[in-house]
Order: sequence, then structure tokens, then C-alpha cells
Amino acid sequence: DLLFGVLLAFLPVFSKADTEIFTTMGHLILSFMFFGVFSFLIAKIPISWFLKPLKGSNNNELFILGSISMCLLMSQVSLTLGIGAEIGCFVAGMLIHNCRSIFEFSISVVEPVSDVFSCLFFASIGLHVYPSFLVNEGSLLFILTLGAIGFKFLSSSVTLMTFGHTSQRAVTMAIGMSQISEFVFVLASRAKDLEIISREVYYLLLTTASLTLMVIPIFWSILLRLNTNFITTYKPTINESECIPFTNNIEKVE
Repeated sequence: DLLFGVLLAFLPVFSKADTEIFTTMGHLILSFMFFGVFSFLIAKIPISWFLKPLKGSNNNELFILGSISMCLLMSQVSLTLGIGAEIGCFVAGMLIHNCRSIFEFSISVVEPVSDVFSCLFFASIGLHVYPSFLVNEGSLLFILTLGAIGFKFLSSSVTLMTFGHTSQRAVTMAIGMSQISEFVFVLASRAKDLEIISREVYYLLLTTASLTLMVIPIFWSILLRLNTNFITTYKPTINESECIPFTNNIEKVE
């Protein structure tokens, strides 16, 4: 999430002219340095001093307001520095995560609110996917979706098997990672606002990401069902007469 915020912050650089790129880049680097120092100083102040009294008040609504106010503070500072409000929210979440007692309590309190906003987010994305666009660009969308899933699946499988995972486990995890993240919606929207990409490219990215989010769970369900059937069918059976009791001596079974 933090890397995504950094990418959003550097996205305006690509919309500048050649002579303004280095100036904008220097300004962003200085802003990141200042924000890093500010976050370090905030981290030195125990977050529990602010949120622990709210937790002890047994008022969940008050605790949620306190957590949101902290996120708004960090996002306002990062927005003022010109690096985007998103990275401020991510850093605020990291600060809360460092305090284990507060983090565990905040998960149970904030998660229902997070689920509501997640539903609103994905529902609003669906409003931008036009059926007429799906029909007119069906072949291109099919190729883009298949290419994105295939590329991510192959690269993830090779990477996981390189680090010692079995082929079956690598394939299962690679399918789960083959979808395009929902963060691409925000990234594409920001790029369209900065006129880095056209309106048509924006809708192609939006629809392709939506299709991968719908298709991957189906593929994953089919794969898990096939694995379950394979294990059930080829599970070795052991007769009681073949069982060897454990002894202190090391025995070699021919």
C-alpha cells in the first residue's frame, strides 16, 4: 500500500514538460524527506497516549472517530506537502499497527466500517463498466484479460517455485495473485485526470481489472475442487496389518 502511495505521488511528474520534470522530482523528494521526519517524530510519541483513553472509554464510536482523526491529520500533512493524501493514510495505519494492543482492538471495531466502504468502492467501479463497451470491445478485452492473467500467473509461478515451493502450492498461490489489484482503479483515474492516458485507455484498464477480479475466484474455486478430488481419489489406504508400532529402535522396512 505504501509503494502504491509513492507511485501516486510521482505520477504527476509524467504529466510535466521535459524542463519541469527535474524540478517537480526534486520537490517531491524534499517533500518525502520532510514527511519522513514528521512521521518519525510522530512515531516517537506513543500512539497509546492518544488512543488508549478512547479504548478504555468503552465507546466504539469515539474510538473510530479518534482513529479517523489521526488518519485525516496525516493525510492533510501529506496533501499539503504535495505527495497526496493516500500516503498519509497508509502511514497512519502503520503507526496504529505498531501498537499491538491498539491495533488488535481497532481491527474488531474498524473492520465493519471498512467492509461498508469496500462495498461502496466496488459498486461505484461497476457503475463505470458500460455493457455497450463490453460488447463493442469484447475481443480486445478478452485478449487483455487473458494476457494479464497469463503473464501474472507465469511470473508468480516461476518466482514461487524458485523460492522452494512445490509446483502444486505455487500454482494455487499464483492463481490467487493473477488478478489485477483494485488499486489500478485509483491509479488509472489519477492518470486520466492528469491527461497521461486517454479516456478509452482508462475504460480498457478499468474493465480489464474488473474482469480479472470476477474471473480469478472462479478459477481458484475450480482448482481447489480439482485438488480436493485428486487427494480423495489417490489417498493411499493403509491396512491395520501394515501398521508398524513405534519403538525406540530404528527399524528398516523393506
